[in-house]
Amino acid sequence: MRRFCPKCGSEKGVLVGGFCPNCFWEGALEDFPKELRITVCRYCYSHLHGKRWMLRTDMKGEERIVQAAEAEVEGQLLLPRGVEVAGISGKVTARSPDGEPTAVEVTLRLEETASGQEKEAKVLVAIDNQICHECYGAATGKYVAIVQVRAEGRELDAVDREVVEGVIGNFSVRSEVRGKAEISQIKENEGGLDIKFTDLNPAKMFAKDLASVTGAEVVESARIVGIDKRTGGRTYRTTIAVKLPDLRLGEMLEMGGKIFRLSSFHRGRGVLEPLSEAGSLRSVSEAQLEGGHRIGTEDVKRVKLESLTAQFGTFLDLDGNCFFELPASMVPRTMQPGESGLLIAVAGKEYLVRAKAREKR
Repeated sequence: MRRFCPKCGSEKGVLVGGFCPNCFWEGALEDFPKELRITVCRYCYSHLHGKRWMLRTDMKGEERIVQAAEAEVEGQLLLPRGVEVAGISGKVTARSPDGEPTAVEVTLRLEETASGQEKEAKVLVAIDNQICHECYGAATGKYVAIVQVRAEGRELDAVDREVVEGVIGNFSVRSEVRGKAEISQIKENEGGLDIKFTDLNPAKMFAKDLASVTGAEVVESARIVGIDKRTGGRTYRTTIAVKLPDLRLGEMLEMGGKIFRLSSFHRGRGVLEPLSEAGSLRSVSEAQLEGGHRIGTEDVKRVKLESLTAQFGTFLDLDGNCFFELPASMVPRTMQPGESGLLIAVAGKEYLVRAKAREKR
C-alpha cells in the first residue's frame, strides 16, 4: 500500500505526523508569530513583564535584551503536541541612530519528537524603549530610602569622607554589575551626608557595609508617605541613620599596659593590632574600646635611636631636634641604632614602639 500526504498527495520522503515534512511544518507553524514587541528600559535593559519590570542580574547590557526577546517568543509559542523547542538563540539586527537596539531576531530550532525531523523558524522582536521605575527615580532624584551618615560629636572631616567615599565606590561597582542606578542623590547636610536610594534593600546593604568598615551604629525607621496608585497599599520612606564612632580606624590605644592600633571592625567588634614586640590581633567589644586610653597626636613623639648601651639608649627627637636618653629596658629588643620609633606618653607612663608601626593618620 502506497503512503502519501493526504494534504498535497506527495509520495516522496518520510511522513511526519501523517503528512509530508512541508505540509506538517506548514500546519504546525500556522499560528507561529512572525513579529512580537517587548518593552525595555533604555538605561538598565530590564524588560516589562505584565506590570512588573524584570531584570536578569546574571547578565549584562544587551544580553538582557536578547534574553528578554527569547523569553517573549517562547512564552507566545503555540506548538502542536509532539513538537518541542530544541534550541533558541537571538541577535540584535537593528539599532537606532544612537546605537540602541531596536530589534532582535530570534531563531528557534524545532523538533518533531517522534520522527526527529527538525525545522528552523525565525521571529522578529521589536524593541520599545521606556524608563523603568527605579531608573526614573534615580534620574529625577526620587527615593524610597535615605542613609544619613553622621559622626559622633563632630562634622565629617577628610578622614571620614575618605572612608565613606571608598564604601560608596565599592557599592557603585556592585550596582553596575546588578545593572541598576541604586543611588539617586548624595547631598551635604548637617555636617554629614544624606545618600538617597531608589530601593530599600540596597540602602540596607550600603549601611551594613559602612558599619562593618567603621563600627558605626545603625538605626532604621520608616514612615508612611502616601498610597501606591497601582496597588492601593501604603508606601513608606525609610531613614537609616549611620553614626560613625568618635574612635576611627588607625587611632592608637593603650589597653592593659600595651599599645594597639585600631585596624578594622568585624561583626561589630574592633580588631586591634599590637604595636609592641609581642602580641597578636585582638578582637574587642565596643565597651572595651571605650575603656581604653586614646592616644592623641600630642601624646606621640617621633624619635630615632642613635646609640644603645646596657644602661641607656640615646635618641634624637625628630620634631624637636634635640637628644635625650631612655632606660635600655624601655627599648624594644629588636630595635637597632639608626631605626626610628614612636615615644608615646599616656596614662602617666611612656611607651616606645618601633616605627614599623605606621604613624596615626
